[in-house]
Amino acid sequence: MVRSLSDLRRSTTNVHTDTDASPTADTDGTTSPSTNAAEANQEPNSTVVFEVPGVCLYTQPQRSSKSRLPGRLKIVHHAMETYLLWEPETTTELQFVAQPYNYAIKHILTDIKAFKRRGAMLKIIPTSGAIPPPLFFESGRLNEFGTFLQLNYRIQITEEEAKGSIMERALEMRDSVMSRIAEFRGHFSSEAEYFKPYHSAVLDQPDTESGDDDDVACRLREDAGDLGSFDVLDRFAQTVERPECQRGDPLTVELLQSFCDEHGNIVESAELRKVLFHGGATNATRREAWSFLFNHRRPEGMAYAEWRRGKEEEYLTMKRQWTTLTPAQIARNQLWRSTLCSVQKDVERTDRNLPFFASENNPALQQLHDILVTHCVYNADLGYSQGMNDLLAIILMVMQDEVDAFWCFANMMEKMKDNFALHQIGMTALLSTVAKFLRFLDPALMDYLEAHDSADMFFCFRWLIINFKREFPFDDVLVLWEALWSEWESPSFRIFVCLAMIDLHKETIVNEQLKFDGILQYANSLSGQMDVQEVLLRAEALCLQCRAQIEALPEDLQPLVLPWQ
Repeated sequence: MVRSLSDLRRSTTNVHTDTDASPTADTDGTTSPSTNAAEANQEPNSTVVFEVPGVCLYTQPQRSSKSRLPGRLKIVHHAMETYLLWEPETTTELQFVAQPYNYAIKHILTDIKAFKRRGAMLKIIPTSGAIPPPLFFESGRLNEFGTFLQLNYRIQITEEEAKGSIMERALEMRDSVMSRIAEFRGHFSSEAEYFKPYHSAVLDQPDTESGDDDDVACRLREDAGDLGSFDVLDRFAQTVERPECQRGDPLTVELLQSFCDEHGNIVESAELRKVLFHGGATNATRREAWSFLFNHRRPEGMAYAEWRRGKEEEYLTMKRQWTTLTPAQIARNQLWRSTLCSVQKDVERTDRNLPFFASENNPALQQLHDILVTHCVYNADLGYSQGMNDLLAIILMVMQDEVDAFWCFANMMEKMKDNFALHQIGMTALLSTVAKFLRFLDPALMDYLEAHDSADMFFCFRWLIINFKREFPFDDVLVLWEALWSEWESPSFRIFVCLAMIDLHKETIVNEQLKFDGILQYANSLSGQMDVQEVLLRAEALCLQCRAQIEALPEDLQPLVLPWQ
């Protein structure tokens, strides 16, 4: 993990404003900064067991003498852990900001998923979190370092296949940026200064037919057709009048009963989805409605008591798998300790402003914690990522039951797992889709975003990754989610909610000539300022407008405007 001094000082946790104070290790393996990068990573009673000088990184995607940062790579033993540490030889001043940045990379060795090399370049792939920039062994001792890892830790450095095209290299850079964005801490605009130089380097380089391949990789515009978010569409939205839409009445108890069979089971019904899309549920019907939307329903013909008993036992069996671990087992599993620490840290600050989670020693906080940890047992491949706590908190407040909340959350994660995948591949694709629809619906606005460094739609990231939870008051989020998960008008209606929010505020963006940083800040400032009913009506109208011109849409977008079938 790489962090800059200014970035860390803006972070909401582990911030050290006293530059003379000793740093503390963050849970993700980084250290908070001091005035000297070497001091910031110096641990008392630590032993350096291997050290390689002449290892540099580049602070911008384009490698140049201005962005070159020389340093040294170490393997350090400290407090029963083995760390990989890279630190710069000196503090350097970068060209794209007005203040110096100190960089350091620090990971517990067992938290590193893979080492990959190409020539003298080494990539460090952590099990979670951002991927740091590659290291370049100018001293020529990469083979020696690989031999040391193999002999002492049975860790092998694998060869990375050379990328065959400019676009593949550029995508690799974008993945690194997206993984950095995934660590948002609630105030997303604070990330802007960090990844803006990457964004500019990838999108705005002039065409050239010479130079290093990694520099040439920045020429995205030349091959824009290969990237979804920069497709040049030959067919724009025709002049189709945007339809007028109306919201409906919420789901009442009497209406809900009409969708149940003689045993009280809710039967799959397009009409029920339509009601939930247009009107949402009431407090009296919401638990049953959400069980329906998240497919937490008993099979036809099975008695409720039998089904509920089986789901509870299945959950408790998974929960016992981690609650019965001995201290000795936990002490020997760094990955598990890291997961527990991340969950605990996020749970403690989840929605404490809401009465449901407000008090200390709140049993709801313990339930939130236990569900998140048990889900790591249930879906070990996905694990835990920040943002899952936000999604689960809403479900737990609605379901008011640990077992039911777990299964609704688990089923939600099956649909949203790509949002939390390594390198944020799912989020990259989702932002690309938003950009494609916006190009179709409003090419002039898309031209403006392209001209102002925002065609990547990064400002929509927080909206989408936690389903607009922080953009609306709690009661409005419930209504919004019921529209989203009904899938009545679209299997991915959140795309149109995102487009509606952009459409409602595009005049401010254009009239004030907002650029990359300004758009990010403005998008964040909308939190709690929007009318959910207005947004839903605009989103439905945009979806119907696209459906009316479905044959003019690119083929990959057409399924996203089809209603529930």
